[in-house]
Amino acid sequence: MVLLQRTVRFNLNATQDSDCDAAINGYAGWPALVGIGAHQEVTILIEGEIDSKTNYLMDIKRIDQQVRRIFVPALIKAYQSSVPVSPVLLLKDVLPMLDASLDHLIRAVRWSLSPYHEIEMAEKDQKTVLMRQQFDFSASHRLCRSDLSETENYALYGKCANPNGHGHNYRVEPCVRLPVEEAHAHENWVSHLARLTNEAIIEPMDHKYLNLDCPAFDLESGVMPSVENISRICYAWLDAAIQRDWPKARLESITVWETDRTCCTFPG
Repeated sequence: MVLLQRTVRFNLNATQDSDCDAAINGYAGWPALVGIGAHQEVTILIEGEIDSKTNYLMDIKRIDQQVRRIFVPALIKAYQSSVPVSPVLLLKDVLPMLDASLDHLIRAVRWSLSPYHEIEMAEKDQKTVLMRQQFDFSASHRLCRSDLSETENYALYGKCANPNGHGHNYRVEPCVRLPVEEAHAHENWVSHLARLTNEAIIEPMDHKYLNLDCPAFDLESGVMPSVENISRICYAWLDAAIQRDWPKARLESITVWETDRTCCTFPG
């Protein structure tokens, strides 16, 4: 069993009819952007066995074709509609048609409504939806152990053991699971998650020296503010806030980027 992932980019235009012909510029998105529009990405996860004749699980051109035939026109219609359309309900409507067109091999569909906000629905669980939103904060930290000398800490952690610390612009992405009915009924869920994330994570960490300003990471606790531990602590703090103020939601995981090359997800 293998998992194939294919991302299709396209643009929603307020005045253009859907155009699902072969893409001229598939990388930047097709249909092309006309005037002021909205850039979108849909990622299809296909699960199955490799075909012994073609050595493909599925021809990616076929995935592109079906997304442009089924998904793109539905989204353009919704974009042009004078009546607000729920992205969660639209995804729920389109997923079975996409799955049937791709031999019922879809595991899940991820829809990026912006570079920092996406929803995902699994073919086998269309009663819930995963929602991800990114946030950021800036903080400094130092990696060191109180039971080691300065020389030993430098040997173990290198420049990260600098006594005066060093900083990062962190990105945080909670992944929340919601019942479809809840997600549809409360379209302002992003604002609700933002408030909880700000209270639980951003305010306690933003522009702080984590080793000194956050009790969770002081030397006495023995918990260093590595990206691994930061993701674990962020999960614990936000999970408590969601359980208290948003009982219909469930925090699946949190991903924390220390740099654009290093991130950690908890639970993994």
